[in-house]
Amino acid sequence: MDTRALLASVQLENLADAFEAAGIDPTSIDSLSDDTLIALGATRIGDRARLRGCLTRVGSGPTVVPGSYVEPRDRGTHSPGAPSGVPRGVVLKLGDREIVWWLRDRVRLGRTTSEGADLLLAVEPFFPREQFLENYNKSYRVSRVHLSIERRNDYVYATPLGQAGVVVNGVTAMLNTAFHAQDGMVLVVADVLTLVIRSLDEPGAIHLMRRDNRPDLSYVIGARRLGLFPWDGEVELFAGEGADQAPIYLSTVGDRLLASSTGTWRADGRQIDAGVPVDVREGWVGRADDGSWAFTLESFIW
Repeated sequence: MDTRALLASVQLENLADAFEAAGIDPTSIDSLSDDTLIALGATRIGDRARLRGCLTRVGSGPTVVPGSYVEPRDRGTHSPGAPSGVPRGVVLKLGDREIVWWLRDRVRLGRTTSEGADLLLAVEPFFPREQFLENYNKSYRVSRVHLSIERRNDYVYATPLGQAGVVVNGVTAMLNTAFHAQDGMVLVVADVLTLVIRSLDEPGAIHLMRRDNRPDLSYVIGARRLGLFPWDGEVELFAGEGADQAPIYLSTVGDRLLASSTGTWRADGRQIDAGVPVDVREGWVGRADDGSWAFTLESFIW
């Protein structure tokens, strides 16, 4: 199935037909699970987040909302059919890098987001199962909710929740017992995934990096603001006082999510002056006028 075509559907009948063709009941709670969305072809986290934007919960389960998806360039500051205000997370693309900025103080990571986890933690790719059977089997060692990470004031704590455990710097951490997450810690999840914690320059903010599997994907947790310095194919992250001096600066003010830059830049063709904050839109492509950087605000996670 062509996921992009599915995402571009704005008619209830078209979206419902796509679910029917895949043998999925769109009113079932399972229609929001990662497994289901991956089965529809949404193998990338940004695609899954946008596809979830086509669904909204009504009563005990989700249902398809007609016209709930429009092209990103036509959106407002939130997805139609989704809650207003600041989303729980933002998926950013800078070149080959994919960064999930989590905007709540606590995030739960696990094998499926339909049963308690906020973000998918799996050995990727793992679908189709027949093609990636080894990764699929490894992913099922990860519990539905395997790891909780929480900012408490100026500190970050991690709590192992999965039965297959979390090994921290070579020592198995106690289940259901929080430990202080510190810079340089190496976490081996269920003996199949390795994560590395990097502190940011704001107390209570960390950058959680995937070391071996999907190293292009990482997570920023606990940061109130985020500055991004793209250079030579890499991205340096800042969350402290100097973050607003970054070429790309994102921040939350009340129920608004804002972006600005130290130089003039363009968002979907519209010129924006240096230092002027603007409300971001899902799907925005921002580019420096001098061509030194570009980023895509790929999707919101509600």
